[in-house]
Parts: sequence; structure tokens; C-alpha cells
Amino acid sequence: MNIIGIDPSIGCTGVAVLEAGKVKRCARIKPKKQTQLKGDITKIPTWKQIDQIIEALDLLHSETKDPIYSIEITSGKTARRVKNQNISGLGVYGMVVGQIVRWAIERVGPDRVLQFYENEWTGGGSKDARQEQCRLVHPFYAQHWYEQDKIKTHSGGSKKGGDVSDAIMIAEYAERHINIRSSIS
Repeated sequence: MNIIGIDPSIGCTGVAVLEAGKVKRCARIKPKKQTQLKGDITKIPTWKQIDQIIEALDLLHSETKDPIYSIEITSGKTARRVKNQNISGLGVYGMVVGQIVRWAIERVGPDRVLQFYENEWTGGGSKDARQEQCRLVHPFYAQHWYEQDKIKTHSGGSKKGGDVSDAIMIAEYAERHINIRSSIS
């Protein structure tokens, strides 16, 4: 069974392919936000940045046999997490998630696209704990991704990074979910 975990974001979408519980491939998709032509800097519209993410996902899809998608979706926790901050980015986040879910359903059908709320698949665990667990359990991640996926704390206490480790963990969560469902039926 091939499961592709996706941690969507306009800034950096984490993706991971798990085959029989082992990480086979990981990536971070970071769309270009601006272009420069003859010294003029032009911002790339959000919809074109989303198209860049979809193009990269298309390539991964074409290289993965019969994938099941596991995608993190927006939850109320997201709005609470950014208390006293500008939350205008949540609209863009919702656009990215919606487009990725729609894209996945178009590729494999609704029965092969699983969507999980962040507070559901994380069990409330911190980013730091999830990343450390991923490093300990998956040698491929530890060897190739851990350093470049490191979590950094920014001003205001927000944490960035861990996109690849979260994609792996989302895929693992889906695998457990599928195994539980099949053992019941």
C-alpha cells in the first residue's frame, strides 16, 4: 500500500510517500512568490503559486503506484493558535487545502483520499515531539531530511518547519486508520 501524506501550506507543503510503513520519498514544495524581470520584482498571484504546488504533486502522483492520499485539513485549532496575530493567511491556507483535496479526488476518487484535522492526527502533540518521533522511527528521514526540516521559533512564538515530518506522520496516521478499518470489517 502506497500512502502519500500531505501537509499543505502556501509557503511550504510537506509531502511523503510511505510504502508498507517505510518512507520511500519526501519533499518540500515551495512555490515561487515573486519573479524579477529587468530589475522589476513582481509578486506571483496566489492561484499561480497553488498551481506550482499542484504541478509538483502531479509529478509525485505519476511516479507512485495506486496511491492513497492522507491530507491535513483546516480545523478550529488553527484560528485559536494565531490568537492576537493577523489571521488573513488562514483564507489562503484554506484555498491551498481545498485545491489539493480537489486535485487528489480528481486523480484517485473520493474513497482513496483521507482527510484529517490537525488536532485529530497529532493527538495534541507538539511539533517538536512529532519531529523527534519521526527522526527516531524513520532512518530515511533522520539521514536525509531532519536537519533541513528543523523547526525554528520566530518572533511572537510561532514555529515554522517540520513540514516533511508532519507529512510522514499524516501518512502513518492514515495507515493505522486503514488497518483498523480493515481489521473490523
